[in-house]
Amino acid sequence: MRTLELKVLLQTLGVAVAISFYFWANYLTNPIEGKSASDLSKEVVGSISSSISAIFKEAVNQPYEVQHTSYNLIWNLGLPLILFLIVTTLLGTVCFHLAKSIFTDADSTLDNGIKCITTIGLAYVTIMSGLRSLDLLILNFAVAAVSIFLFIILLGIFRAPFSNDSRDF
Repeated sequence: MRTLELKVLLQTLGVAVAISFYFWANYLTNPIEGKSASDLSKEVVGSISSSISAIFKEAVNQPYEVQHTSYNLIWNLGLPLILFLIVTTLLGTVCFHLAKSIFTDADSTLDNGIKCITTIGLAYVTIMSGLRSLDLLILNFAVAAVSIFLFIILLGIFRAPFSNDSRDF
């Protein structure tokens, strides 16, 4: 009896934490809502290139303007991804144990009905959270790939004058 109470308490706490993380992650993704991966990548490229051109313009005392992204890479892409993954894991675990208890426990029909309804609701939220995690994962990879590609190009540009390799083109 005591282990059943602890199990129910842990499941309830897991659902409460998961739902609070779900709402927090949704709030954090507001600045990137409706933007495609190409839009987010273009903002990152614009911000990085304007920062680098500002360094050169500062060196020759020319006026410059640095572009900023409308979102923060960590707070609006990275942290919500982690939160949605935690939500998916917690709700998936609770949903699995509830579904398993429907078939293994000898409860009344009313208890099993409540468990079925709760399991269906949790399964829906788990699937939605999983899809949101996948969406954010793709956005994170797109922005990271564009950033890495831009830095590789810039590294090649900066290393070219100092290279001893003399090629005839």
